[in-house]
Amino acid sequence: MSQEAIVKGSFYFISAQIVFVISGYAIHFGLARLLGPNLYGIYGVVLAIISIVNIILTEGTSKAISKYISAGEDAEIVKRTVFRLQFIFVLIIFCLYQLLVSVFTKLLRDPNLTSYLRVAGFITIPYGLLAVFVGYFNGLRNFKEQTVIHIIYSLSKLFFVFALVFCGFSLMGVFIGFALAPLMGFWKGLAVSGIGKKDSFDWKKMISFAWPLVVFAAVFYFLTSIDLFAVKAILKSDLETGFYNAASTLAKIPFLIFGTVNSFLFPIISNFLSKNNLEMVRYYIKETLRQITLLIMPGVFLIASSSKNLVSFVFSNQYLSASQPLIILIFGFAFLTIFSLLSSVIAGSGKPKIPMIIIIISTIVSLMLNIFLVPLYGLNGAAIATTAACLLGLIISGFLVFKKFNALMDLKSFLKILVGSLIISFLGKIWASEGFLLIAEYIVLFLIYFAALFLFKEIKKTDIEMIKNIILKKV
Repeated sequence: MSQEAIVKGSFYFISAQIVFVISGYAIHFGLARLLGPNLYGIYGVVLAIISIVNIILTEGTSKAISKYISAGEDAEIVKRTVFRLQFIFVLIIFCLYQLLVSVFTKLLRDPNLTSYLRVAGFITIPYGLLAVFVGYFNGLRNFKEQTVIHIIYSLSKLFFVFALVFCGFSLMGVFIGFALAPLMGFWKGLAVSGIGKKDSFDWKKMISFAWPLVVFAAVFYFLTSIDLFAVKAILKSDLETGFYNAASTLAKIPFLIFGTVNSFLFPIISNFLSKNNLEMVRYYIKETLRQITLLIMPGVFLIASSSKNLVSFVFSNQYLSASQPLIILIFGFAFLTIFSLLSSVIAGSGKPKIPMIIIIISTIVSLMLNIFLVPLYGLNGAAIATTAACLLGLIISGFLVFKKFNALMDLKSFLKILVGSLIISFLGKIWASEGFLLIAEYIVLFLIYFAALFLFKEIKKTDIEMIKNIILKKV
């Protein structure tokens, strides 16, 4: 594959993620205002729990399908085999989750969560089955169809959630809407590709490959939620939980937009390694890291430099207590984004247990730091704990990738991107717009950033022409 293939694949993934993030944040911002900080805090905790369950159901399945299809197995046989296994797995996890609801409420010291958690559990069934088609199209490298499914799911969720809230179902309607949305994506995937064909496929080797990914994904998402759970359980305040959920929601923007680019990188790394083409593996690692850093770093510095105005704009002034932990957390989730990408490289090289071990170590560190820091520093303590743990995971995974492939991002490129980001961060501090003018400020500052990188010769005319051609071709 050429550099154009990287940009093309990234274009599809980022397009899907932009729709996903916009719809998701429309839900977050709308609910924060409609429900208020207390119910918004409950929403954040329940969503974090059900998201961990969804990750358990989807991550290992979709990546296992992707790996074996991209490595040359019959796609239709793999799809049908995994669909049968996934259906059984989904039902088992659903029943187990319902049995554990009382345990969750005791750990979080709030029995009022019970009804919300039970209804939210129904999200897992259609969401788990949808993962089969996501992995199928990813393995075929049909990123366009995979993007369509993601967009249908995202827009359906936006519609159902607000329709039910405005019909008077309040927070309960939110979780019902979340359960209906993946059904739309599932039917789209089924209509396009069918259920597959019967034949023999060694499903045991798939399970052997998938289970470390499942553990990794579950612990990975738990890492992103420990701080919220700690705030809820230790501070015992829905109001403080609501503030921290607001900070965490904004801090996750880089991760939600760019974190799933690893789904694009994973089958490519697997494919080239199966052909023993290490040169192309190194190229993809370097170029993908460069592109992600180039896009993520300026956003991180801008959000950190304008945290109060941003929180006030998207959540209202009653959430201003979220601005300080946001400054810390935004860096933590930037670290997590790169850590996720590097972990995908390691897993794609046939070593899925290594990322699992790294994430377990990082999560243990985060848990210990949260227990120690939250009682002392409140919301800021939770943010420090998460950021430190994510940085640890990034350092370990970066070291291992460099040791194995002798490839990471070019230092000169990193320094140019850092300087450009610091320039617009400084300008943002001076400008300090409020309300809708903040959007205009961000747009202008990003244009200045890209102009600076163009002058630094980090962005070349060939890069611009390539992106322009891809967009004009409506790829």
